[in-house]
Amino acid sequence: IAATFIAVMVVAFAATTLDTGARILRMLITELSTSVGFRPLQNRFAAGGLGVVAALVLAITQAGGQGGLALWPLFGTTNQLTAAATLLVVSLWLRKRQAPFLYTLVPAAFVGVVTVIAMTREVYTYAKSGNIVLLVLGAVILLLDLWVLLEGFRLFSKPADAPASAPA
Repeated sequence: IAATFIAVMVVAFAATTLDTGARILRMLITELSTSVGFRPLQNRFAAGGLGVVAALVLAITQAGGQGGLALWPLFGTTNQLTAAATLLVVSLWLRKRQAPFLYTLVPAAFVGVVTVIAMTREVYTYAKSGNIVLLVLGAVILLLDLWVLLEGFRLFSKPADAPASAPA
């Protein structure tokens, strides 16, 4: 019974993760399509379909059908980038409110640096193995990772605004 319970929990976690990933990918494709004015992918069904098909193609064609394992480092990097970006946003918000923010900024910097190092190693591995698809995807993720982190930390070089006053 315990093994069945664990199996059900693993499947439920995997299904929830896949659903969340597909929804986020759909929203990203829709946002990008809207910003560049590409109407066909502004439809949520078309954007969701493209995202799922693209992920399926990558999973099937990479690493001899074991693409999920090959894509895992890319997923991990984007997941950690989200964590670092979230901590940066919270740090900026705390700073603007003139509240202590180092307890969120230090982990943001640590996670950001570790993520960049890990993705740099993965990109190097992809280049060495000649895996062009993962090399390109990894390089794009690495560049976006650096951009988001540098942009967030750049905001700390600007003076903090006065705290927002509560409505009277």
